[in-house]
Amino acid sequence: MNHLTSIVVVSAVTSALTAVLVRSTPAAEALAPEPMRIVPADELVLSGTPPLTLTNSVGRLSWGKEPGARAFTIGTVDAAGPMAALLVSPRNTEELAAFDADLRAKYDALQEKFSTLVLKERDAGVEARDSAKFRESVEAFRTESEAAVREAIAARNDLIARQYEATWKDLRSAVDVVAERRGIDVVYRSTGAGDPFRPGSIDFLLAQTRSRLFVRGPEALDLTDEVLKELNVEWPGAEVRIPEPPQPTFLPGQGLRGSRGGG
Repeated sequence: MNHLTSIVVVSAVTSALTAVLVRSTPAAEALAPEPMRIVPADELVLSGTPPLTLTNSVGRLSWGKEPGARAFTIGTVDAAGPMAALLVSPRNTEELAAFDADLRAKYDALQEKFSTLVLKERDAGVEARDSAKFRESVEAFRTESEAAVREAIAARNDLIARQYEATWKDLRSAVDVVAERRGIDVVYRSTGAGDPFRPGSIDFLLAQTRSRLFVRGPEALDLTDEVLKELNVEWPGAEVRIPEPPQPTFLPGQGLRGSRGGG
């Protein structure tokens, strides 16, 4: 081994020893610390007055025995879109259209009866129009027609309420599926804080304002698109309105001389 070779070997050994010594020093360990790990425990007690005991409750941080004394994962869904899409689905619109068709038929029957009374009054003499029997027939028609209109309105409102309830249940079922898939505990009904306002009446715009539970919040909380996909519906392009009910073509008890207030 010549002199030059001896120098190279000694230099290499010295460098290796230096590296080992540097890695083993406390200063080097401070530069590249090992990640700290806490040994699994049944609970963690935080000092304070009173002390706070933290435990694991079904995968969520818990600090008490009450059902609400734990952390919850949350999400939001803009219920207006899915609800509107379901309300105007063929299942609901066809049912309401059939009800309105039946209601129009009932109103037509009352209109025919009303016209018959008017013709009888026109053809009757003064003495007949002033008779108790004629006034009773007019009063009976008034009672029948007013009751028919009240019942029709109540029945239609009941139908729409049942459609809303069924639609709400469909929405909740879809939200349950999405929330279970995403591991979310609580889903709030809220429009996205940054979502654009959809055009419509002032009441519609105010409703959109009231539906924004959060003024600020991460978009990742919004589950609306997933819920729409689960329901297999699309967001309606405009404000959805329930069709107005058929209107009776007669004014119950009006226009007849024998009615209250008649001349």
